[in-house]
Amino acid sequence: MDPRVVERYSRQILCPIVHQDGQTQLCASTALVIGCGGLGSTAILYLAGSGINLKVCDGDKVEMSNLHRQIVHDMTTIGLYKTQSVKQRITALNPMVSVECINEMINIENALSIISAGVDIVLDCTDNYKTRYIINDACNIANIPLISGASVGMDGQMTVFIPSTPLSLSSTTSPSSQLQQQRDGSSACYRCLHPDPTMLSSCASCADAGVLGPVPGMIGCLQAIEAIKVIRSKQIQNTLSCEPMTGKKLLYEGSYSAFTSFDISTKRAKCEICTLKDNHRENEKEQLEALSQLFETLNRTIGNTANNINQDDLNVLNTIDAVSITVQQYKQLAFRDKIPHVLLDVRSKVQYDMVSMQSMYHTTHNDLVFDENKVSIHNVPLEQLLSSPQIQTCLQGAQDEKSEIFGEMEQQGYKEMERGVYVLCRRGIASSKAVVYLKEKGLKNVYNIRGGLEAWSQQVDDDFPQY
Repeated sequence: MDPRVVERYSRQILCPIVHQDGQTQLCASTALVIGCGGLGSTAILYLAGSGINLKVCDGDKVEMSNLHRQIVHDMTTIGLYKTQSVKQRITALNPMVSVECINEMINIENALSIISAGVDIVLDCTDNYKTRYIINDACNIANIPLISGASVGMDGQMTVFIPSTPLSLSSTTSPSSQLQQQRDGSSACYRCLHPDPTMLSSCASCADAGVLGPVPGMIGCLQAIEAIKVIRSKQIQNTLSCEPMTGKKLLYEGSYSAFTSFDISTKRAKCEICTLKDNHRENEKEQLEALSQLFETLNRTIGNTANNINQDDLNVLNTIDAVSITVQQYKQLAFRDKIPHVLLDVRSKVQYDMVSMQSMYHTTHNDLVFDENKVSIHNVPLEQLLSSPQIQTCLQGAQDEKSEIFGEMEQQGYKEMERGVYVLCRRGIASSKAVVYLKEKGLKNVYNIRGGLEAWSQQVDDDFPQY
């Protein structure tokens, strides 16, 4: 072996699962990592450390809020595309591997071309349920093994999906790998497990529910291990036990330090993507046409959006557009014209306590300061607004001087509300729902602040923390 290879990978080569032939195989393989965030960070570092070449796909740029968990990035790469940050880090870690950057989000239009181009294995390290369907479908058609990971809060999960039946489309993969030609086993796919995309629309993301930094890091490490096992499994199947976690889902509960796995090997009889492959087994053109129709159905079902906003939320946003104002308009009325009004923040208490308009602008900051005689600020989480009988009574006009929510408005009551209620949240979604609800309760002068605090930070005050 090349002395440089021996020196760098010697501890790994000594492992029975690797040895000399295995290291040669790993160095000739290419992994596509989709998502360079918390999951992708550790997966990328350990795949590159093991000698596997990389393609990294992500359209986001590095932000300060990424760094507590996305350890492949650092302070010096803030503002760079995450893929470029990854390339810098991997070049410093292991210049013997190649890194190809794809500075775009994977989507319906580009998924198949990205996944089928010189790739031996795919790691789904995204946090977007629609993207997971797209990756699953493209990997199935291209016959590429998929290692899927997810994490939120203190919990994580991982699954290995092995497509069935080698197809001609997969011949574009790297000649160094014989995985596609050798594969005889398969597993259920993501659609087998989650047949109804709309059922996942309520799943919280890290951006909304938070995440403990080491959790996605650990899941990413497990994804890297499974990727190496999948690459090695066929070559060593008769000489050493090396079984990828195919047909199982691994769950991690960080609160109890508990790992649980359960069987998911049985395919769903009417799975759209598995049925598609069976029905068009010999005709690649028909497969691609059927896949296109499947993607169109996905768009109709959960919306043509690159984020986790579901179609119902998009409909609400469109409905209240006429009673929405921009963040620049709110800046004008609140800080320049100083028009008396109520500012209703419907985020959760933990988000409000972390950062709020009230905490930022009770004294002058960037020439912005609230006139406390002109604005009445309240934090009422959306769930509480929609469910609390006390709030509903207050909204219906009852004089409730003991109200804990609007107690500060005792004497002014509806008179103050008639001056205008401006509803705020993080991104403008929860506030839109609140505006619809308040209007149904009879309030007339209620307005949504479009885009919420994210838009405020991006367009008005870049010192306002994004999270």
